[in-house]
Amino acid sequence: MKGIKFNKTTLSAIELPSSGGKPQEYYNIYDRRQRLIARPTKLSFVLKFSREGERYQITAGHYPDMQPDEFELYVLDMISKIKQGFLPSANNGIFDDLCDLVIEYSKAHHKDSAGFIAKIEKFRKKFGKKRIRDIRKSHIIRFLNEISQSVDSPTVGRYQSAFSRMFSIGMLHDYVSINPCTGIPKPKENLARNRRLSPEETYAFIEAALGDENPIHALALLLSLFTGLRQGNIRSIELSWFNADYTELHIPTSKSGKPIHHCLNNISQEVVQLMLPYSDGKHLSPSLVVGNYMSKPTKCLNRIRSYVQAKTGITELFTAHYLRRTHASRMLQVCGDIRLVQQSLSHSDVKQTLSYAYHENTRLLDASEQTAQAMLGNRPLNSFTKTEEI
Repeated sequence: MKGIKFNKTTLSAIELPSSGGKPQEYYNIYDRRQRLIARPTKLSFVLKFSREGERYQITAGHYPDMQPDEFELYVLDMISKIKQGFLPSANNGIFDDLCDLVIEYSKAHHKDSAGFIAKIEKFRKKFGKKRIRDIRKSHIIRFLNEISQSVDSPTVGRYQSAFSRMFSIGMLHDYVSINPCTGIPKPKENLARNRRLSPEETYAFIEAALGDENPIHALALLLSLFTGLRQGNIRSIELSWFNADYTELHIPTSKSGKPIHHCLNNISQEVVQLMLPYSDGKHLSPSLVVGNYMSKPTKCLNRIRSYVQAKTGITELFTAHYLRRTHASRMLQVCGDIRLVQQSLSHSDVKQTLSYAYHENTRLLDASEQTAQAMLGNRPLNSFTKTEEI
């Protein structure tokens, strides 16, 4: 931390950290309680002090929206109130700064933080200049309703989860005292959750994937179909996670935070071998950005989906996650053991697996037929009809 004079000349000369860089903090050489925090996108005026054994940090505003002399007046006014017994809470801070904290936390602790950060940025755009204490449950509900006008209900649910996690992180760091998302009902699930690829769609999907113009993305989708692993896990696979002969895969962290140990079937091993020539030496599916893994295969999936629809005539939409559901249903159809499916999907609760794996209608019909026959003792129904003896 470096001491500087808080004036226009000095502040205008400060260089902001590069994107993803660590924030830099400065103090006013005339008053160490006055701080300036340089982040990649802004300069923030912050008042820092201790009182009754507690440390306080209050964001007053941002330069150049707030000028140094305005910040000094703010500090003098706040110190006067503190001497009169007023102790501010973190809720007096600006919501913009909570977003900065949450984004930095996500980059450090979340495996795939890009999607989460994108949702937080959308919230920041709407409420960034408000005081944290002014954010109410009603604001979040209205904002979720706005979002629902352009996306489906599962996506709204993901936004709601991201916002709730944001406030939970804020509570962890004493930025907020309550989570305003608590008690907001989750959006109703889309009835299309039981959508699975039919055998005809599956065949067409495999054909399209093996002939797609982007083999890195297409093979990653294919590997998801044959393993049942989430796309996020597939995209981020590192070569060091395989054993020596590529028959086993150990993913160190997953959506639940727990590691996944997956034994690859022969077809999955064959797909992995097709992917190896495209590896960058670290990631199985590398990005065009050196050192990163591939992005979401949205365009590739759109091409494959169009091929499947044209070939089968089935126009009902499906997403990448439906490949996982299709794998689960096919496995249940083959083995009939929901516990094996649960272990394959790395679900902690079999109830979650039940929402993924469905028997096909033909299997249900066969099971119903066998049940009815068992009740009849394998006799025809008309054999139970009484007839008069002649």
